[in-house]
Amino acid sequence: MRCLIVFPLLGVLLSACSLSEDSSPFVSEPGGLLETDRTRYEAQFLRDDRDRIEFDVPFLARNSTDAPLYLMGCYPPVLEKHVDGAWTAAYDAILQTCLDPPHVIPGGGEWIDTLRVVAFLPGQNASPTFDVEVEGVYRLRWKIYAGLTDQESPVGRDPLPPEQQLSNTFEVY
Repeated sequence: MRCLIVFPLLGVLLSACSLSEDSSPFVSEPGGLLETDRTRYEAQFLRDDRDRIEFDVPFLARNSTDAPLYLMGCYPPVLEKHVDGAWTAAYDAILQTCLDPPHVIPGGGEWIDTLRVVAFLPGQNASPTFDVEVEGVYRLRWKIYAGLTDQESPVGRDPLPPEQQLSNTFEVY
């Protein structure tokens, strides 16, 4: 009798767990505060006057603390690729002069955004470039701060530990 009761309850618990995990479109890994919306992205190769690739990586930064966290306004995440056992920068957007205020993620809050990758292939005499083979395993790295230097011209201070500034891994093909 107990087995008959336990198995149906176990089935209900497993169903409930899978429903709660599927309710968010973002993918998390232990430690990092950044989560992408899926584990695979397709790069579009565009061949016109200059060969380039384009793809979007929607993500969120989740603040699981009670205190605010800060993202510097104009600086998007860096896209890193796993190459020969190490992580290397694959794409870092070129930015003009930045005067945007920092983004504030309140305690328990989220910041949702999209990294738009538009990069020229080597030999195109244009920037930014994508100097690694496109197919592979990637992650996002974004400087996240626990405080600001001052309110008039805020600069991030007290960066979070490096492992908290990362996203889950994902594939680009």
